[in-house]
Amino acid sequence: MNLINLIHSIQPSFSSSNFCNSLPDEVELSLQNDNHFVYITFKDEILEAEVWYGKEEYDLSDDEIDYIYNYVEELLREEVEETRTYYIKNNYNFQDFSY
Repeated sequence: MNLINLIHSIQPSFSSSNFCNSLPDEVELSLQNDNHFVYITFKDEILEAEVWYGKEEYDLSDDEIDYIYNYVEELLREEVEETRTYYIKNNYNFQDFSY
């Protein structure tokens, strides 16, 4: 299984758990089909990952964990910047407590 290609094929979803701050603070990658089950979340610098290939749980290597961590961290960083830029461009009033 080429886990990196599989992860890149998953559309990320973003959410914010803070009512006062509308900037995203969590990213999730989720895929379930006949061959794969992938569930990855990243929030507060904590990565949780569960990967199955068929009926076998897939053991992530340290290199794969590092890669996934950096990948989802960058996805979240980009989404925060895009959201912040959108709000500024459209003159939305929002409070940014992410600093």
